[in-house]
Amino acid sequence: MKKKIAMFAAAGVVAVFVSTVQAQPYYVSGSALTPAWAPGTPENELTGGPTVYSLTTATIADTYHGFKVTGASWGDPNWPGNDVKIKGDANGTNTFYFFPGTTVDGWLPLANRIGYTDPGNMAWDIAGDCTTPTWDSDPNAQMAAAGNGVYTLNYVVGTAGTHEFKFRSAGSWATAIGADFGAAANASVTTTSAMQTVQFQLDLPNGRWLAGNPAPAPVTNLVTFRVDMSAQILSGAWTPEEPNTIRVAGAFTSWGDGVDLTNNPALSGNASNVYSTVITIVDLPDTRFEYKFRATGGYESPASTGGQNRSFNLSSGSQVLPLVYYSDDSLCDLLLQPTAVTFVLQLTNGTPDKNGIPFDSANDQVFINGPQLFPDNAWATWNISLPQMINNPAGSDFYELTLEIPAGRSRAMVVKFGIAGAGHGSLDNEAAQNENHLQYIRATGSTFTMPVAQFGTNYAATRVEEAFGNLKAGPPSGGNVPITWLGLPCVTLQTRTSLTAGSWADLPATDATSSTNWPNTGGVQLFRLQKRSQP
Repeated sequence: MKKKIAMFAAAGVVAVFVSTVQAQPYYVSGSALTPAWAPGTPENELTGGPTVYSLTTATIADTYHGFKVTGASWGDPNWPGNDVKIKGDANGTNTFYFFPGTTVDGWLPLANRIGYTDPGNMAWDIAGDCTTPTWDSDPNAQMAAAGNGVYTLNYVVGTAGTHEFKFRSAGSWATAIGADFGAAANASVTTTSAMQTVQFQLDLPNGRWLAGNPAPAPVTNLVTFRVDMSAQILSGAWTPEEPNTIRVAGAFTSWGDGVDLTNNPALSGNASNVYSTVITIVDLPDTRFEYKFRATGGYESPASTGGQNRSFNLSSGSQVLPLVYYSDDSLCDLLLQPTAVTFVLQLTNGTPDKNGIPFDSANDQVFINGPQLFPDNAWATWNISLPQMINNPAGSDFYELTLEIPAGRSRAMVVKFGIAGAGHGSLDNEAAQNENHLQYIRATGSTFTMPVAQFGTNYAATRVEEAFGNLKAGPPSGGNVPITWLGLPCVTLQTRTSLTAGSWADLPATDATSSTNWPNTGGVQLFRLQKRSQP
């Protein structure tokens, strides 16, 4: 995964903005749910998003029941316009899917699709003014199961024109699917000649249908899923020993526990931490599937998707999905060796704590706390057993302490300082809860000194650092242009002379550094920072 942060040129800075939309909660309401037809029931809320939401819940085995997707009340929009009718599966459960908004993939309906996992106890046919007899049972109109809840039929329509029809439970009207996937409005298809063969397709999990000629046919595809667990293993968040597991789950596994992945322990280095599996998926080309990896039962939270599901589009042949890090946690973001980190705090005599009690440099003591400082990787109790900072140089406004941070800890260090002394009360007295300093160990090696943090009312400027960025160019001097930035391991400077011609040239020597003197060759010179995902 690559992340591009900023561009800089003599003419100025180009900024890129990304916006997100907060989705509303969606619920399944229906006759076989508890309570029945009750929108806003927490137990029936669909989860996931933002493009697909799902819910697996108890219904009634082998019995038809109706349902809709709603907002928190009947005053909110609900879909489809007419109820969907479905059988409970043999276990008395159903898995529902909702795809909010418009989907442009050539299928219908165009928006707010309602789907469900095939319960496995239904057959389908079509009936309409194009079947014989019209709107009744036609033995030639039986659909064939293509797998994964997809049903297909090639049917000869006798006359040219626009014809109305429905997908229905084979031989009966116990349930039907029309234009909006509900039971009421008829679907339609147009033929241009007599005795034209039309392909009808019904995709239950994705809540969509097709009728036309030609139409794509389902493919049987071998899909390889791969995830690198190196960062999880190095940090101790996950170990490969039994009973720990790593799995992948998605609509193609009906979500659930998912499918186990395995590694090759004979491989050297981090290659042995790559886990993979191959899953056979039958569906139409370009069908979008969402998925996530699961470590010992829990779902990952990838930064690249905002914590939501990963996704891919099914190709027309076997495909190997890109290798990703679990939760997008990269080795670049972790210490690869134990590092002696020196923390430095500026605290002037008389500076008040959050309660207004001034610091007495002659009598008070200064302590540091933070989750990465301790073996259990958690905040310690606020008392004088915390690591104490030393006034250095003696009599100055600066306090420091060097602590060894183990390999596998995050380079992003969250810390907070506290004053012990008369009137200060709890040592958690620098600022309000969750207002912490965030600083980064920005270089490789066995030692690193943090930039100076400031206590209390002065610490806002250094409370939150960017992971990397703040790219700047200074005035040319001595034939060079000074370039500075906030750096990290795996972050390198790139340059080019035109936005429209040529490519970005990587400068490997700038990895884990924060400045360079670049030769001033005249003309336009462009710079940007790029972060790679692997050391």
